[in-house]
Amino acid sequence: KMGTPYSGPHTDPGLNTTADCPDESLEPNDGPVLPNKPVIVTAMPDSAGAPKLTNLAICPTGANPATKMHDVDYYRVDVDGSVATLEANVFYDITYGDLDVAVLDAGGTVLGSDGTATSNACATGAVASAGTYFVVVVGANDVDVNRYDLRVSTFTKETACPAVGDMGAP
Repeated sequence: KMGTPYSGPHTDPGLNTTADCPDESLEPNDGPVLPNKPVIVTAMPDSAGAPKLTNLAICPTGANPATKMHDVDYYRVDVDGSVATLEANVFYDITYGDLDVAVLDAGGTVLGSDGTATSNACATGAVASAGTYFVVVVGANDVDVNRYDLRVSTFTKETACPAVGDMGAP
């Protein structure tokens, strides 16, 4: 976790059981390999306004023994040799719960992450070669839960995340 934990007002996100989770049909996407099944995301390099994956959630009872049953969402991105940067934008309202995002290579090395305590998050990772990469979204400290939208973009040049205010509304 980078920065101080969120200490502002909290609102119940209503994610108390697996039946409350809008993306339950995607589970178990709690890891990079079977029996988990990361959601496959296709991103076109330098595509303006890549579509968002919507109606997603980090729920309190995901089937992830590594985090004592707390949900972790993995998204697989296969890139070709033209990609230099993989960017993940997570859109959410922190008053319902703080989320963190990371970009990992196929071996699980973190290439970039965002664990700041603000609404919305962005992480970029430098892509060294063609291959498989992952975007991972988790509740802060494996505790928080929240609903979110996700946009995954790829770029042929090194790219930095937009300023938080430029990411748009959750």
